[in-house]
Amino acid sequence: MENTPYMESVSAIRSIAQFNEDEQGALEGSQLLSMECGEEDEEETKAYVYLCENFSSFMRYLRYLSAENQEILLSYFMLGKTQTILATINQSTQTCTSSRIRMVTRELCCYMQFGGIPSPKQIKDELTAHKLNVLVDKKARLDECIVEYRRVRDFAVVARKWDLHRPAIRRSTRAACASLLEMKDDPRASSLGAYLHNMIDKAAPSGGGLSKRQRCKLGDVYRRDPQMLGDFRWRIDSGDFKQHAFVSRANR
Repeated sequence: MENTPYMESVSAIRSIAQFNEDEQGALEGSQLLSMECGEEDEEETKAYVYLCENFSSFMRYLRYLSAENQEILLSYFMLGKTQTILATINQSTQTCTSSRIRMVTRELCCYMQFGGIPSPKQIKDELTAHKLNVLVDKKARLDECIVEYRRVRDFAVVARKWDLHRPAIRRSTRAACASLLEMKDDPRASSLGAYLHNMIDKAAPSGGGLSKRQRCKLGDVYRRDPQMLGDFRWRIDSGDFKQHAFVSRANR
């Protein structure tokens, strides 16, 4: 684990939480502290158990995901690929890949909760129940904007339909996503938040398709290992040694 004030504070908080949960076990040293433990790890475990026990149902709901997200879940849960390998393939980091797997898993749960893609009425009822169905620019309800964007996949088209300020649509949707994702005691609300988050997360702010940052990641990726990896001894004064020997594990 990296030795930084941030990581020390994280480990301290988790150590205190485990001590409060089982004081005797903590004093005896029977507890092990892992930076990957917590609610996130529990969510992945439940998803894997559901996959093993309800494979046909899992595959049916999996089809609602995008092709890219389907590939990630299948590679992670069925092929057993590590997050580091998936991060390399998707030009990301292990931390971002872990977060993405959790978010896609929640989106999959959304289709299970709503029996498929949420209908306009279901979206409206859920937002209204949690007082999140606000008026965007005081002209159109948020659920109307979400349903229209889902149809056209272009914020500019939605803005022209109701004469709205285009950034306000995305901003209001993000705010609703954040509020829904925090409602962990309400599975329907939390899963709907993940569905809406994944719908707009990589979208272009203007025009259809992906954002400029995401488009830069598309294409074939060619990687080559340095010659030093095949050598038994390394020269510490070589450029490859500094570039490849000392690197964050998340970025390998």
